[in-house]
Amino acid sequence: MTWRNRTYKITYKFTYKVMKWLTLLFCLFTVLLTTPIGSQLTISLLNNIDGINADYKAGSLIRDIELNSFHLNLATLDLKVTDLAAKIDFSCSWQKKLCIESLQVARFSLTYLNENKEEKSKDTATVNPAAINHDSLFVMPFAIEAKAVAFSNSHLVINQTVIDIEQFIAQVDIKASQFIILQPNADKLTIGFDKNSNSKSISAEKSKSKNSQLNNNGKASTNSIYAAFSTLPKVHLPISLNIQQLFIDKLRIIDHQTLYNNNNTRSSILKSDMQWPYQQSHLSGTWVKRDVNITDFKTTTTDF
Repeated sequence: MTWRNRTYKITYKFTYKVMKWLTLLFCLFTVLLTTPIGSQLTISLLNNIDGINADYKAGSLIRDIELNSFHLNLATLDLKVTDLAAKIDFSCSWQKKLCIESLQVARFSLTYLNENKEEKSKDTATVNPAAINHDSLFVMPFAIEAKAVAFSNSHLVINQTVIDIEQFIAQVDIKASQFIILQPNADKLTIGFDKNSNSKSISAEKSKSKNSQLNNNGKASTNSIYAAFSTLPKVHLPISLNIQQLFIDKLRIIDHQTLYNNNNTRSSILKSDMQWPYQQSHLSGTWVKRDVNITDFKTTTTDF
């Protein structure tokens, strides 16, 4: 009996200590995520990680967080956000999903530069093609569902392609490598690109246009629209992007040479005084790696 009582007491004490520490950890976890003071402390701890810098404003991490700014700096990716406000539904976390009721951002900036690494990867693949797989897509560790996303101003730089968007709103659904953007709307969209990065396709378009000059204004305008989109440079997207029912009020496509001739820089193409040749544009399509499939596109242009 004595041996049994001792075993019982040891087991009881061990269980009690484990439960006590688990309770304390749970309380600490709750305080860090659900209270403003805890959220501010958590963000301060995250700022100690290389490449992450966040400026806390108000709210809690799992309900209604607000940040003055957020900066993520990786090897090939630089992401900056200003004046972020998000309302989060934490009940979805049990499904390994982040549910966002609303996300508002005043300024969003993303820079992705991977040209040098692509060249190095090609050389490495030549030496040992079986060791490295460059065709794999980026996989999110958890799903994200956002019912309402609103970005006032967005600036994206993907290698030599610059994209500026004004007043962008959409719904977002992300699962693994699939990024689905539902019913996105934008007031103004400007695409700036380097003609030299796709010189072959441009020269091909020029030779085609010289060989088949059309007198019909409607066909000529259609050709100009096709040429504008076909001369865009090839950009490798490491995700499966699905855009459904995109609407853009004003759209323009500008090459860098035209920008510099008008004394503009890449960061100011949205503020330039150049005209908006395409209006009331609708688009649906998918983009995986370098393969773009447009299922629906229509626009109104001043050329008609």
